[in-house]
Amino acid sequence: MGKKREAEWMAEQLMKVKTGTLQEIGECCAHLYTMESFLCQKLNEIMRLVADYEKQSIWQGKLETFGPFALLLEQYITNAKSDEPIVVYRGAYLSDEMIRSYQKFMRSKSSDSDDDYMSPSFPAFTSCSRNRSKAEEFGNVLFIIELPFKRSIDVSSCSDYPGEEEELIKSGVLFVIEHVEYDSASKKHLIFLSVI
Repeated sequence: MGKKREAEWMAEQLMKVKTGTLQEIGECCAHLYTMESFLCQKLNEIMRLVADYEKQSIWQGKLETFGPFALLLEQYITNAKSDEPIVVYRGAYLSDEMIRSYQKFMRSKSSDSDDDYMSPSFPAFTSCSRNRSKAEEFGNVLFIIELPFKRSIDVSSCSDYPGEEEELIKSGVLFVIEHVEYDSASKKHLIFLSVI
């Protein structure tokens, strides 16, 4: 299916729930987001530009297109009735330079005062799994993330891939890098994060 037809189909799905409850609208947005489509990739690409002052005009130009969808998805996550902290996992491919930057952030946290420490963030929505072995199938790095309540939502029931036990973390979440280590058994770097 071409991107134009895919976008039309997604718009039709949203129109079907236009008069639905916030829960129904949120579930539709989560389903569309978790599909293998241009939407997730493009939305996150644009959301990651927010922190880059030089690219401000690019993301501001996309607000009208992606802003309403992002807001509905954000509200769906925020309104989740999650009241227990959980641990989730995300496999990713990172360059050696990126891995070193995580190690540097960790060292700066332990050596600098709180005033000088800048918390990294997830500027876009972030898909994770509650199933560590599923997340370990991807990448050369495994993020192990401690999440307090109201920062994520279980989207496995509305995902195209329910077996992945997907948890969606809201955008803009700040975190602390607790520990970075190399696991020789899995041949992966493990990056332990806790969300602020």
